[in-house]
Amino acid sequence: MISKIFSVSESIGYQQPILIETSVSDKGLPVFEIYGLVSKSIEESKKRIITSFESSGIDFPLKNIKVNIAPANISKDGTHFDLTIAYLILESKLTHRIPENSCLLGELSFDGSISKLDNIFYLCLSAIEQGIKNIFIPFSNTSQVQGLNGVNIFPVKHLTDLLRINLLEKVGNSYTPENDRGNDTRDGLIFRSIRGNEVGKKIIQYSLIGKHHFLLEGFPGVGKSMLVKSMSDIAPNLDRNSALEVAKVLSYTGNIEERFNFYQMPIRSPHQSSSYSAVLGSFGNKIYPGEVALSNHGILFLDEMPEFNRLVLEGLRGPLEDKKISISRLKNKVVFNTDFILACTRNPCRCGYFDHPKIPCNCSPFEVRKYQNRISGPIIDRIDMYFKLMSNQNELNTEKDVFYSFEEYTNIKKRVRLLRQERNNFFQKRAGDTSFKNSDENILFSNLSLKSKSLISNVKNNYSISNRGLYKILNLALTIAIFNNREEISESDILESLSFRYTNSS
Repeated sequence: MISKIFSVSESIGYQQPILIETSVSDKGLPVFEIYGLVSKSIEESKKRIITSFESSGIDFPLKNIKVNIAPANISKDGTHFDLTIAYLILESKLTHRIPENSCLLGELSFDGSISKLDNIFYLCLSAIEQGIKNIFIPFSNTSQVQGLNGVNIFPVKHLTDLLRINLLEKVGNSYTPENDRGNDTRDGLIFRSIRGNEVGKKIIQYSLIGKHHFLLEGFPGVGKSMLVKSMSDIAPNLDRNSALEVAKVLSYTGNIEERFNFYQMPIRSPHQSSSYSAVLGSFGNKIYPGEVALSNHGILFLDEMPEFNRLVLEGLRGPLEDKKISISRLKNKVVFNTDFILACTRNPCRCGYFDHPKIPCNCSPFEVRKYQNRISGPIIDRIDMYFKLMSNQNELNTEKDVFYSFEEYTNIKKRVRLLRQERNNFFQKRAGDTSFKNSDENILFSNLSLKSKSLISNVKNNYSISNRGLYKILNLALTIAIFNNREEISESDILESLSFRYTNSS
């Protein structure tokens, strides 16, 4: 008897269906073998399956059992095939079989219970993308798959549940198109507690509205890191497609939390000692997305940017420019999307007090220059906004109320979301116009007033600004215009955008 069922691969580098076929025969010696270039964890599933049968009071068939996991030329890994193999062995004993177009995911324990899978969300999304309509998962993973539309989820607690598979109940989907963004429990405490730094607050709003990269420089304690962290308070929720894309990659790493709100914009903050592989991604026995991929549709926060390895910083060039990163090896290639906002901070020098009005700097001019030059020109050219934060001591002495009111915070958060949508609509409305040739640069230039065109022409002719830098000036100017409730880019918008261009004054 030969039984077949489709499953999914744990590898993000292979997105085709996996076929599991089982032959249970009375001919030959009673053996249990698994083929198909499988890993040690799959080979060990034989022991887990046999022991779980015995513990559950189910007679394991003393027959010639062969399991093939196809295609045979692709390496397979993971323990989620246990439940499928066990079902195929049990199939001859079942009065009811699983519906067509189904997939079983689960690891068996010795006592027959179905263990939790850390990457269940990734596996379920892969199955949905392959057109599977019914997915059987470990009961302990139920809360993590809430909100998956277009698929029937059946939680399984124990191996014996497969004997009465027709009685299993589907997971009740508590999400609807109206409320499936999850509960937004943010109270804005970080953003509301920032005193002063009004330009800094405007910069993070510009950044969220137009997805602009920025670098904040300032003395220790002026609030650089706090400003970046406060972005999570006012960041708009992701749309459904972006949220699922983010959740899939996060679940692949096994770090997804229970009942997490995957509509909330991710903020990743790697440590300065992070390796090239940790930030950009690695390819060993398992493909691993780096921080640039995990921050897709969110924010990559590099605190004290000059302290990062230079190779790591230079490796950001491609992801920043192309919004994707390709990890290639001899037989495989994986492309991750990297559409993130780069938010960076740095001190003016290693000791942190270069040019401080009161605290003397311990660094020599050579050391200051060397420290600041750790961020190369090509990386600086990809950053939209650069700003030096000053001390807010005078404001702290005169300001009475520490917190914004919750209503003020809510209005700012709502305005950022609306302006971001307005900016997206601006490009979408013009994308179909053939006169623009679907170019963002052409759209921006066409939106300049006559005086603005003259100004930008003078800037181009008189300053050493690259074409990329010129585009970023106009792109930021559009965000500034929209922030001020205008669509046409004025001279003042360009001048403000120019004020954020990097100049090394040391």
